[in-house]
Amino acid sequence: MSLLVQLLVLFIFFFCLALVYVIWVEAPRAAKLLREVRRQQRHQARITACQHEEHGDDAVHALNGEAKALMQSHDDDDDEDARFEVSHVTLEVECESGGGAGSRSGTAELLTLNSSTSSMNNIHDRPLMLIMPGNPGLVRFYQLFMLYLHRLSKGQIEFRCLSYVGHTSRSLNHGGVFDFPFQIRFCQQYITQVRQQHPKRKLFLAGHSVGARICLHLIEQLERDGAALPEHVFLLFPTVFDIARTPNGRIHVPVLRYLRRFTNTIIAPVATLPASLRRYILYRHIGLHPYEVDAAMGLTQPNTVRNAAEMAHGEMELITALQDDLVSRHLSRLRWIWGAHDDWAPLGHLAQLQQRFSDKLQVEIAPDEVAHAFVIGGTHIVAPMVYKHLKTML
Repeated sequence: MSLLVQLLVLFIFFFCLALVYVIWVEAPRAAKLLREVRRQQRHQARITACQHEEHGDDAVHALNGEAKALMQSHDDDDDEDARFEVSHVTLEVECESGGGAGSRSGTAELLTLNSSTSSMNNIHDRPLMLIMPGNPGLVRFYQLFMLYLHRLSKGQIEFRCLSYVGHTSRSLNHGGVFDFPFQIRFCQQYITQVRQQHPKRKLFLAGHSVGARICLHLIEQLERDGAALPEHVFLLFPTVFDIARTPNGRIHVPVLRYLRRFTNTIIAPVATLPASLRRYILYRHIGLHPYEVDAAMGLTQPNTVRNAAEMAHGEMELITALQDDLVSRHLSRLRWIWGAHDDWAPLGHLAQLQQRFSDKLQVEIAPDEVAHAFVIGGTHIVAPMVYKHLKTML
């Protein structure tokens, strides 16, 4: 048998293996995620239709009046006081390469939301909230979340969301693949840069899923730099320790270890479809908000999916023990928001934290309707939960 035939047989074998994985593992998970998204969307529709709190369900009473007013207008994308901007952040990051020290350049996307009526000087006087996304780290998934917080805060805060390198709506890194340690160092270097530019500016952090773990690394970096620490850190549905032992982690560890390099092959057929058709499918058959459709389009880019899989593999390998000393030093500035039914951050993990840190742990459980992927349909619940604590520190 010639070498070419052997390679062809090997390719077919791994392709079939990847296909089996998609059918038996990812398809059921995608169906479950879609059910969760639709559950959140139905809940949002019920809230929007409710005219008076006394006629609403229990979830309505759990939210303040300002948030309810925002829900009633959430379909109005023409917010006169909101200005979204997408820019690129390119940094040279020190990393280990080939057994020695080296450096590598990477480019991420930065989504910024400011008041359109603010002057440049006024913007830099305002508090800044930096949001670290989950994985995949496409910033446009957080656009509605940022918009809700912007409206709740009446434009008092500048919001930024930093993507992970390679997790972008279009290719910015010449097809490069970046591992989890690189992503951590990139984010640490960015926060150092922010503090150098604005040493006295009031800073808040918010991290979703693996972004919560990244936030802990950012606090660690600021301590190392001797810079001003964030006023408060919101850890949302946090995957901060033992992620490989979670229900979803147990499924993905072997898969990511062996099949992550074939994600380009799996997603390539989708990427060949016209962009208009991909957008139509997402909008009409999944029912996403236009902002969420823009974000989901990034998941049809093979390099983005490949980078997300590479980062997820690193998460399984490296997110093990919690940084107990770091958490203990900063308990007063950490606010945890946990999901009631979350297979990435199960309540068993929360129980372990409560045993370690007792009643000093500042934690809330989100309503049952909220899924781990709250940014797709659940921002109307989570944003008010964040803001009710945020506003006390403005």
